[in-house]
Amino acid sequence: MVWKQLDKVNINKAPGPDGLHPRILKKLISVLSRPLFLIFSDSLWSADVPLDWKKANVIPIFKKGSRSQPGNYRPLWGHTIQVDWADPEKEVDEETMQRVKVLYVRNLMISTTEEVIKAEFNKFKFGAVERVKKIKDYAFVHFFNREDAITAMSVMNGKCIEGASIEITLAKPVNKVETSKHNVNGQKSINSESLQNFVSKEGSKKSPGICSSLLTCLNGQTNPSFSELERCTYPLFPGIKLAPINMYSLKMNNFHSAVFQLDYLCKKNNWALPEYYLYSSTSQDGKMLLIYKVVMPAISSNTNSYFMPDKLCTIVERCKELAAQFTLLRLGK
Repeated sequence: MVWKQLDKVNINKAPGPDGLHPRILKKLISVLSRPLFLIFSDSLWSADVPLDWKKANVIPIFKKGSRSQPGNYRPLWGHTIQVDWADPEKEVDEETMQRVKVLYVRNLMISTTEEVIKAEFNKFKFGAVERVKKIKDYAFVHFFNREDAITAMSVMNGKCIEGASIEITLAKPVNKVETSKHNVNGQKSINSESLQNFVSKEGSKKSPGICSSLLTCLNGQTNPSFSELERCTYPLFPGIKLAPINMYSLKMNNFHSAVFQLDYLCKKNNWALPEYYLYSSTSQDGKMLLIYKVVMPAISSNTNSYFMPDKLCTIVERCKELAAQFTLLRLGK
């Protein structure tokens, strides 16, 4: 395919942005076709392209004839293109943006992992990051507090992570009304309406009052990570083969939760599972604050036989996650 495209080059045309004259490309067709094929194939399958391509402004130039015909537009990279007005980006009101605790980080290396990103953003303040979701060359970094997110944005913007200079902005919240109705494949997802219309085997409708808290949670009203959960799920089509698997045969990066990662580490090293002990305190405004102490029986002979973070939480699940994350960092994992 590359050979054919190079062979079609018109040697009477002017050089492109790279400064190479078409005559050179055609003369060196036997030398260039193989390397270019490998480069384009790798870019296609890895979805990784040069940074200047991502930042380039593409301007299609109409030539003549009907504007609805793709062939009447000037070719781009050897292909005719057709464009249309894009839907305008929906503006998010200032009040909503003032509550955002998620950063949008782009220009990352494809090979950079979520663990590396989390560690980098935790350097300026330990335990500030709740979780990281990376997609190709960009990521969403979730913080426990908005103040930490704002500080991290000012500190980390323009910094290099594994050789890539990153750009950071506040992430705009997704439209929960739209995402709760359909997933990325256009299939209807679970929501309160579909659950309330669920019919039991006896043919009677389930009482909506029984599951009101569950329905609220599934609709994302109390669970801020529900929309993120939809982004990492895939539909189960009929005929898909499923095979049983041991959880501890997976890799560390298959686990999003620090609690699961710590359990996995213990199982992998034949250690006894960690023991969590919950403690509480009261803030100045009367809120209950929680903190977990993690005891590692496998290293109980050492002086540092337990681990306790330096931050308290109001939510018990986050409190446990923070304690497990702190323990993993202290263990060098």
